[in-house]
Amino acid sequence: MARLYLMLYLALLVLVVPVDSAGQNGQLARLSEVHIVVERLSQDAIELGFNRDEIRNYVFVNLGRKLPRLVVNESAVPFIDIVANINKVGGEIISGYFGEVQIQVYRRVIVIESGSATIAPVWTNSFVLTSPPDRAAASVREALVRQLTRFAADWYRDNP
Repeated sequence: MARLYLMLYLALLVLVVPVDSAGQNGQLARLSEVHIVVERLSQDAIELGFNRDEIRNYVFVNLGRKLPRLVVNESAVPFIDIVANINKVGGEIISGYFGEVQIQVYRRVIVIESGSATIAPVWTNSFVLTSPPDRAAASVREALVRQLTRFAADWYRDNP
């Protein structure tokens, strides 16, 4: 009989866990709003047809699809930083581009040793790209979608 009570007690302990405590130990826990920052583009990226506003809008739309509970607010302190480092390579016969698309999420953190607050990256992902110039825009969009999907998965893991 004592074993039955012990098994019942352990089962209740495992099954009755507060919802707030499930998974909220990550760097994205309780991240409810962000603003989007797109870093300055290189001249090569501009010549390939990239535009900071278009990248920002593309990220905004995809965040809304993947994370409807995450509010995009221009006055929010946490921010998503997008760096599209794209450069042309080659000459007249062989040409293409190479680059990297990086997404970082910054938020206010407290330094334990000093107790001071600062802004620091809490999530980072990057994607290296290379292709012919006519595939540049599609490759950057694909990289952004892959990275935002990873971010959404990590966000949902920390905010069930």
